[in-house]
Amino acid sequence: MRIHSAAAVLSTIALASAVLGDFPRSQMAPVVPIVVGQIASEGFNSLCRNHSAAFLKELEAYTLWAVQIVHKKPNYSREKQTNKYRFRFAVFDSSAKYPEGVLSGNTYHMGNFDECVGVRVDLSGDGEDILKGQYCLAEVTYEDTLDVHSNASSDPYSMHYDPKSSAWNKLQNAGDPTKARRDVLHWAICIPASCSPAEVEDAMQKAAERVRQTYKKSLKINVKVPRHLCQTDREEEVMSPVDIAFSLFSASLLILVIAATSYEINCVPSAEAASKLGLPKQIFLCFSAKKNIKSIFQVKPTENRLDCIHGSRFMSMMLIIMGHRVKSCIGGALFNPEVVEEAYRSPAGSLLINGLIIVDTFFVYGGLLTTYFLLIELEKRGSLNLFTLCILRFLRLTPVYIIVVFFHATLFHKIGSGPLWESKIGMERDRCISSWWTNLLYVNNYVNADKMCMFQSWYMSCDMHFFIISIIIVYLLHKKPMLGMSMLGLATFLSVATPFLIIFNEKKDAILLPYISNLKEIQSNENFISFYVKSHTRAGPYMVGVITGYFLYKLHDSKFRMTKTQSHIGLTSCLMIGLATMVSGYVFYFPGNHYNALESAIYGSFFRISWAAAVGFGLFVFTKGNLGFVQKILQWKAMVPLSRLTYCAYLTHTIVQMYFIGSLRTSEYNTVPLVLWQSCADIFMTFFFSVILCLTIEAPTRAIEKVLLRRK
Repeated sequence: MRIHSAAAVLSTIALASAVLGDFPRSQMAPVVPIVVGQIASEGFNSLCRNHSAAFLKELEAYTLWAVQIVHKKPNYSREKQTNKYRFRFAVFDSSAKYPEGVLSGNTYHMGNFDECVGVRVDLSGDGEDILKGQYCLAEVTYEDTLDVHSNASSDPYSMHYDPKSSAWNKLQNAGDPTKARRDVLHWAICIPASCSPAEVEDAMQKAAERVRQTYKKSLKINVKVPRHLCQTDREEEVMSPVDIAFSLFSASLLILVIAATSYEINCVPSAEAASKLGLPKQIFLCFSAKKNIKSIFQVKPTENRLDCIHGSRFMSMMLIIMGHRVKSCIGGALFNPEVVEEAYRSPAGSLLINGLIIVDTFFVYGGLLTTYFLLIELEKRGSLNLFTLCILRFLRLTPVYIIVVFFHATLFHKIGSGPLWESKIGMERDRCISSWWTNLLYVNNYVNADKMCMFQSWYMSCDMHFFIISIIIVYLLHKKPMLGMSMLGLATFLSVATPFLIIFNEKKDAILLPYISNLKEIQSNENFISFYVKSHTRAGPYMVGVITGYFLYKLHDSKFRMTKTQSHIGLTSCLMIGLATMVSGYVFYFPGNHYNALESAIYGSFFRISWAAAVGFGLFVFTKGNLGFVQKILQWKAMVPLSRLTYCAYLTHTIVQMYFIGSLRTSEYNTVPLVLWQSCADIFMTFFFSVILCLTIEAPTRAIEKVLLRRK
């Protein structure tokens, strides 16, 4: 086996480090990027070729604008004397030079994004020939065709390598999906904006061939420069009519809230006076921040002992935010992916990696609350209009939901920048522009699922579908209990049988495997699109919630109470079942696990039911038991307003995380303490924005609904 120098290997695979030539006229200029040289010498469009040639000429002379950024603002008082150099330019300095940490998985080498997009130089001196910088993040895939089969006998899933063996053992893709690809580099290159991504890709591919011929002929290199990974300065970007319309709507809404708040403070002395106003003024007051703050933070005493749901819902939301923070970190530019790779090999790591199951907790809450309170209303009124219930739910959920969707489609892209901004936020914008209507109709988990706007929005569609089914079942439970129980039993059976049959027949994974490659662009993951987001594969936990709500309703007038000992045993059992459900998923993403369709089908169809049963029985224990201090925490009055904000928090928390990932200028070093720290920041910012969204959209919508219903 040949032993390669790590330096030789890495310098070979890195295109930007493969720079040739020297300049006797200036020993200070060490290298010239052959990529730009290739562009300057080939038959690309004339402006691109001329700008590239100008860069090479000035780089040879070691001119400041071609090498390093000028951090000061232009001095317009000296414009005539320094017209040529009054703008920032840093083509060479902002491009990546040499790779760092490739063997440990650091494959993002981002150069200096701001230097590059800040490039602007007047080559002609009269403003006729402006050279602007363009930042591209090329994808460089490489392979040693001689060494690729040299370790056929070694364990491809091992994290341990012989330090005396070839570096290719670790660099090559051996088929282990739990490991970050080290044979795909993301390489920053700054080139003139007059050059198209296709031209840059062609030049880099030809440059790669020169590198291969010069250094190592067995090296196979392929270069891609996707258009969405090339960016220029966006200061001159023009807002579209939709962007302007959404901005005006948001500004008008803010003015309306301020006006309504001012009117209530100065002209409405009491709630009694407000109730005597005409309908237009009452609707106007629905936008008052003073009124809506009271509705958010007001805590009324209840007798149904379901107050524990408020604390449980808030804590579950915090765990979801933490889980999605882990997902965003894994799917971003990670400096030390070996931490994640080790987690895949540890059962303890499943507590974070398999944390996606926590979302099912909200399905349990939804089924429980819908069933419990709908049965109480049916008991009071005798009958309800099911169609009206669906319309009211649509009107409650949709306004704030569609505002967040349109924010993704319009202004979100305008508020930041970064090497990954277009690949994260730009593509999210495009998906939302294409598929916003599927979100509005709550069919986005079936229609255009591969272009889903807001990856977490599948939950909204599932929840709406389950609500429609559950109100029919609940209505039958009240009117015709035997038929209702049969329908509930059939729905629960189908919620287990359906995923079992799909997994078994189509040989699908039991769970959404949280590998690095899968989380980089989860909306394009086949399992996510065809199985994970579908209502017919996710109904089990909601049905468990319906069952739990029905039993709680039947016992709501009962004097039955669990003893303190029974309560602690019950809670401990729930925790053990939930923990076992999460940890057991470890066997399905453990490296080297051999796929078994029956095993996957059994786990994939029952693990959600198992988790939901633990949550449902846990809520039953909190409602009918005595858990002392733990129960007081979940029933703490401060949990009530926080719980009311969880809907807005669910919609907005990914904005905070996507902004962070898209804005990164370098690959991110992560550890468990750092992720926890970032999660705390996510939680704070998410609930801050949730308060704003609730005061301007959600609370006014519900207040208007109450005003209109009182008028009937």
